[in-house]
Amino acid sequence: MKVAPSVDEALAGVKGFDPEVVFTSATHALDGEALCARVKLLSPSCPVVLVYPPEEDAAEARAAAAGADACLWGRSSGDGGLDRGGDAADPRPAAHRRQARG
Repeated sequence: MKVAPSVDEALAGVKGFDPEVVFTSATHALDGEALCARVKLLSPSCPVVLVYPPEEDAAEARAAAAGADACLWGRSSGDGGLDRGGDAADPRPAAHRRQARG
């Protein structure tokens, strides 16, 4: 796992690390939506999950507009986790999921 404090550093990590999935926040501190769009240009098959703060009412629509494969937002699901948006329970492409399961 790699952590990057900026979009530019995250993109450098994607170029050099070839991640299986990218998680990024969509907050004032980091433009995760811009990062998502740029990751998809560099590596279209790399799944991107956008994480939004609890006050974001349009997380799913914004994530879809950015090209994300899934999104999470900060409301508690009751068990300490985050609510999940989007259709993908697992953001990896279907072929990759089948390979991982054996």
